[in-house]
Amino acid sequence: FALAFFLEALFFFLFSELLAFALAFFLEALFFFLFSELLAFALAFFLEALFFFLFSELLAFAFFLEPFLLPLLLELFALPLTFLLEPLFFFLLSELLALAFFLEPFLLPLLLELFALPLLSELLPGGLGALLGGRSDATAGS
Repeated sequence: FALAFFLEALFFFLFSELLAFALAFFLEALFFFLFSELLAFALAFFLEALFFFLFSELLAFAFFLEPFLLPLLLELFALPLTFLLEPLFFFLLSELLALAFFLEPFLLPLLLELFALPLLSELLPGGLGALLGGRSDATAGS
C-alpha cells in the first residue's frame, strides 16, 4: 500500500510536471506568436510612417526642384532621344507629306464637303447663301 501510494504520488508529480511543461510550452508558443505578430505590425506601422514621411519629403523636394531639374532632365534624356528619333519622324513625316500632296486633288473637295461647308452653314447667320452673295435662308421665305 505504501509503495502504491508512493508510486501514485510520484506519477502524479511527474504528470503534473509534464502537464505544466506542456502548458508552459503552449503558452510560450502562443505568446511568441502574438508577440511576433504585434512586433511585425508595429514594425510595419513604423516603416509605413517612415516611408510615407520620406516619400512626402521627396515629393516636396521634387516640387521645389522641378524648375531646376526639368531642363536638366530634358537635356539628359529627352534631347538625345529626340536626336535618335528625329530621322525616323522626319522620314515618316516626309512620306505622309508626299502622300498628302499626291492625294490633295482628290481629298480636298471631299474634306470641304464633309467638314468645312456644314460648319460654315452652321456658323453663318444667313447660311451659305449669304456668304456667296445670294439670298439668305432667313429671307428665302418672304
